[in-house]
Amino acid sequence: MYSPPQGPLQATDIAALRDGIIVIGCQYVFWGFYAALALGTLYILVSQGLKALSRKFLFTVIIIMFISSTSISIIRILLQLKLIDALGPSPPDDSSLLITWTAVSNCLERLNYVLSDVIVVWRAWIFWARNKYAKILLVLCMLLSTAAAIIDGAFTVVAEVNADGFALPAGASTLILTLPLLITNVFATSLVAYQAWLYRVEVRSTLSRGSAISTVEKLMILLIESGFIYCSLWILVLVTRYRLLSNLAFDVMFAVFPHLTAIYPVFIILLAALERTQSESITSEATGSGGVYIGARFRVGSRQITTQGTETISLHRIEASSTLIENDKQIKGRA
Repeated sequence: MYSPPQGPLQATDIAALRDGIIVIGCQYVFWGFYAALALGTLYILVSQGLKALSRKFLFTVIIIMFISSTSISIIRILLQLKLIDALGPSPPDDSSLLITWTAVSNCLERLNYVLSDVIVVWRAWIFWARNKYAKILLVLCMLLSTAAAIIDGAFTVVAEVNADGFALPAGASTLILTLPLLITNVFATSLVAYQAWLYRVEVRSTLSRGSAISTVEKLMILLIESGFIYCSLWILVLVTRYRLLSNLAFDVMFAVFPHLTAIYPVFIILLAALERTQSESITSEATGSGGVYIGARFRVGSRQITTQGTETISLHRIEASSTLIENDKQIKGRA
């Protein structure tokens, strides 16, 4: 009786290769989107000038996160190639190399998490620059996130060494990383939301006209919505780490999440940079038409600003998103 030739791969091996290709494809979709966003943001920052220390810092953070995300993507491909080699007739013993690569990848992922929180905390810091209690809590949250990333990274590397391969903390140990990072993001976003509410109450009731108010409100709402969406992603990571989803969903989630954490802070910086450009354009038009009449007193955060007569107000000096780019908020007036 004729029997068809059997291939060297089992069904489980084929499934592993197929899932690996899907994971890499999903990862590079997000990496490509992030790369375009990061390079565009870097171009805008450079075009606006890097003289300010804050811009240099933001530029450096984006560069580090881009290198980190790109390295993670490259390591993922190298690991997949090693998996293919391991399925061959004479698989090499690359266990030590695989452990090294996965350890480096895990460290880079946690670096992205910490740098992302730095931008999130800095954004909230700008809104509460004159409130020492809020700043103390933000510093504590940032220290907690950093410590959690270091401890979880160490535990993960030890688990991978003991398992001779890829491993993740299980059970309650998954909370070491996800819970502090989630708390930091929820707290920082809540501070921004509360400041937006104060702005609406104190400013909108005083000034009923002018594009500056609607622009600020839209920016704050966008920051708040994106912040809570990012928090929901951390909740999804927490659920995923408990293996409540399929193995493929688990692999895809942890492949794309380092890029998602890099996209969010770049989005905040890009939003601030673009708004600054738009605000300068609006200010230029207002100056050319003879100024904007504003006679009112309002408060942004803990600062009280009085305007009288015909003045030209540089909107990006008021808007909190643009203070990510420049801390020295000023109002330029002319008699």
